Amino acid sequence: MTFLNPTSLGLLALSIPLVAIYFLKVRPRLKKTSTFFLWDELFEEKKSSALFQKLRDWFSLFLVMLILIFIVLALAEPSFSVENNKDYCIIIDTSASMAATDSGSSRIELAKNKASALISAMSFSRKVSLLSLSDKLSSLSTRTSNRKSLNEKLNKLEASLHIRKQSLLEKFIENKDISKNFRIFLITDKGITPFEGSDNIEIIRVGSEVHNIGLTDFDIRYSMTQKGNIDLFFKLVSTYKKTKEISLTLTYGEKDQILKVIPCTVKPGINKPEFFSCTNSVAGAYTLKAEVEDALKNDNNAYAVLAEIIPIKTKVLGKGSFFFEKCINAFKGYESLMLIVDKEADFTLSNGVVQKATKANLLFNPRGKSYIGDVQDEIDHVGAVSISLKEHALCKIIDWENVKFTGAKKITLPKGALKLVSSESGDALVYLINNTFSKTMVINMDPERTDFFLNPYFPMLIYSSTHEMLNLQTGSPISYRPGTIPSISHKTEKEILNITKEITIDDKIIKEKIFPFKQLGFVTVDISDKPETFACSIIGQDESLLNDNNFKSNLKSVHMGLSPSRLLIYLALIILTLECVLYHYRKVG
Repeated sequence: MTFLNPTSLGLLALSIPLVAIYFLKVRPRLKKTSTFFLWDELFEEKKSSALFQKLRDWFSLFLVMLILIFIVLALAEPSFSVENNKDYCIIIDTSASMAATDSGSSRIELAKNKASALISAMSFSRKVSLLSLSDKLSSLSTRTSNRKSLNEKLNKLEASLHIRKQSLLEKFIENKDISKNFRIFLITDKGITPFEGSDNIEIIRVGSEVHNIGLTDFDIRYSMTQKGNIDLFFKLVSTYKKTKEISLTLTYGEKDQILKVIPCTVKPGINKPEFFSCTNSVAGAYTLKAEVEDALKNDNNAYAVLAEIIPIKTKVLGKGSFFFEKCINAFKGYESLMLIVDKEADFTLSNGVVQKATKANLLFNPRGKSYIGDVQDEIDHVGAVSISLKEHALCKIIDWENVKFTGAKKITLPKGALKLVSSESGDALVYLINNTFSKTMVINMDPERTDFFLNPYFPMLIYSSTHEMLNLQTGSPISYRPGTIPSISHKTEKEILNITKEITIDDKIIKEKIFPFKQLGFVTVDISDKPETFACSIIGQDESLLNDNNFKSNLKSVHMGLSPSRLLIYLALIILTLECVLYHYRKVG
């Protein structure tokens, strides 16, 4: 046993005057009386109880000394564990898995009980910093010894819908002062991947083995092979030790119209992805429900929004129109439908013809002098090409180094043009022109002479350049995770974060920000006078696999529960109460 505040032991010197008081004899006062025979009986009683009186005084002294010793020892803060006097930093995992029901309670409640036990057992001089960890590392209370305040913060803590980000913990531990000045406790239901400094974290495990089946992936798209159908993809995980038969129900819309019931055989662990088709190709909100009673309810449903197909009006000009049209028609029936028109086009695809720019333009084989630059003679030797802007989307998708730029010409670029690909001599082979109301991408080659129409990159180039220049979301998520911000065309992140909806609280209508996503399910917002629906789901197997059998606590010696100092104070109060009762008995009786 050690004392965290040993200087307080010097207060035991107070026992000297305390004992001296008990040994002091009180000088009796003389009083005159008219007779003695009335006092004889009283004197006899005094003689017979003298021994008992002495013993009673010694017992009273013993009790008072015990009170003094217990109070002094409490002030000295005894510790029975081999630990230093560092302050505590308690981090509580509040990720989605902590909402799981375990042993009749939720795991977050078990974690709060563990934290409360640590706080109750800490010495008077020790301080605690309280944090929560999920998709953010949030400070709840900073370096305080106020147990009431700490417990109030704990009581308000709830499990979130987010996935735990270990990177936040790693960044936190990078601060050397944290490990130097604090004992760091992580209360969680799953382990961490070792990293530099992770040895300084003492992990307290909560939760036991429970049964759970979760939907960890869900995707729904228009069918590429069967017109009028949708293709469904999902993946399940299970913590059951045996194979379990369940049903999945696919519903549509707010009224949960049942479209398909899918029988599933779920094996222990991570199951292989499964694919199904459904005879429904209507845009809107879809829900996939796992019909099962298990430990975590939030991963039993997955939500998705199938966007409405908005055709991209495309105009085709110049030679090679047949190949252009074939390529465009190949996208029919998919989510990015391109529609050939003669006028009011959003996108112009041309070969050797330069006309007034539309919103987006893809031009092959440029000629003459116009807004795209001054086109001159053909380049004799292109040589090895170089990519000027490797981070651009079209430079990631297209392998320009293996594309033949036959028929490329020397071009004097207009002011502000962005060069993406250059010849060996520095001539522009692919460049982008951004004007106020239009974007134009120029491909400096003759596609007919290079047979580029037959190249697999040709349809990829048309598809990607269309979405890039029109700011369309390619492959945008059909469902978002809690805490994320959706992508909305023509809106900045700041504008998206300022989108609100009206809610009523205590008969008052207030505006609440919708994003980042705060709850599972669907949310509909009015964007440019047109309602748009978004879906939010927990998608991640780490939160659904609730039994981490390889994870063990590495807690070092620490006292949890009632601290020795508080126990000694309670004992001192009990003895003081006893002494008061005895004193009252002596006075009265």
